[in-house]
Amino acid sequence: HFVDAVCWDSLLRYNSEPARDAASNSLWVFKVFPYSLLVIAVAMYLPYLLWKYAAAPSLNCDLFFIIDELDKSYNRSIRLVQYMVKLQQSEEDPEDFWEELDLARSERYFEFPLLE
Repeated sequence: HFVDAVCWDSLLRYNSEPARDAASNSLWVFKVFPYSLLVIAVAMYLPYLLWKYAAAPSLNCDLFFIIDELDKSYNRSIRLVQYMVKLQQSEEDPEDFWEELDLARSERYFEFPLLE
């Protein structure tokens, strides 16, 4: 009965209920609904494409540089701490250890060069 009441060519549905007048309702919404979903899907996919092809290649070089510098700084700090622990264990004078620590702070071994 519903199919008979719908004219898909003109996109109108005729109500034949006795309580209401014989009015027509537009079915245009049902016709454009799949296309609106397609537009929403494309709109949601555009930021990913922009990031992948525009922003990410230029940022990769910067990110690799930052990661490399952080790795170098971390390795320098580890070597410095190992040296200071060895110095503390070999020296009888505890003041030498604190002097080395002050020297390390003044040389800024523990700070990341990119964050300065």
